[in-house]
Amino acid sequence: LLFLSIALAPWYYFPKTVYTLSLLSIELLLFVLYSVSPFRFKERGFLGVITDSLYAHAIPALLALTAFDQNGELPFNTIRGLSITLLLWQFFLGIRNILFHQIADSKNDIKSGIKTFVTSTSIPKTELLLKKLFIPLEVISFSLFCLILSLTYFLMSLTLLAIYILYLFYQRKGY
Repeated sequence: LLFLSIALAPWYYFPKTVYTLSLLSIELLLFVLYSVSPFRFKERGFLGVITDSLYAHAIPALLALTAFDQNGELPFNTIRGLSITLLLWQFFLGIRNILFHQIADSKNDIKSGIKTFVTSTSIPKTELLLKKLFIPLEVISFSLFCLILSLTYFLMSLTLLAIYILYLFYQRKGY
């Protein structure tokens, strides 16, 4: 109850609309589905990865953006584009984070008998998925988010993308 009270306290001040309260409810529901038996999506393969990414990254980011937008504190005209690109970026960032977390916990999860995406797929296959799919999708979605923000941020994100590609190139060459 203490943690729930702390989580809900800001909503005493933030605008309470059907949209913000729906997002908040979905976030809390996903957290319960992820961690509590009999659902325990954590142990349901990629469904657990998606659920964690949504409740820990994508929905909180969208909720914060929505709350600040409804308070009139955002100087953007393209809130829909900003919302979509933020949601995508945070979703892929969340996938990367939970997969790295599961990789780090895999030995303990195996000892405890916890079946996560990584323990049922393997660390090498998960790392390949990260390298080939999820990290590039995160970088692309971040770049699109930056493009919506401003051309300057977009150019900075392209620079980061170029650095990442060079890193992959030199890593493949063994430098």
